[in-house]
Amino acid sequence: MVDDDVEDPNGAFNLSPVQQMFLGQPKLPTQFHLSIHPRMLENVDTSLVTSAIEGIVRRHSMLRARFTWGENGWQQTIVRMYPIHTLSKCTT
Repeated sequence: MVDDDVEDPNGAFNLSPVQQMFLGQPKLPTQFHLSIHPRMLENVDTSLVTSAIEGIVRRHSMLRARFTWGENGWQQTIVRMYPIHTLSKCTT
């Protein structure tokens, strides 16, 4: 299925000026990860939440951006969509 509204640039491309400024800082962490741990206030079907998050990640390619350092400096690539980790209910 092809969705014309889904962003999906091909290959590596240069950083934006703001990305260059951030990644140009002298001391950077070695890895960047963004994790979320939402707490639902009521019983929610986790498959619906998983589907919604996958839809957002599919639609907004920068959520799939990967940054690498090479001979020409920092580059970014957009990886293909892959399934997110399954959500699970926490009883605490």
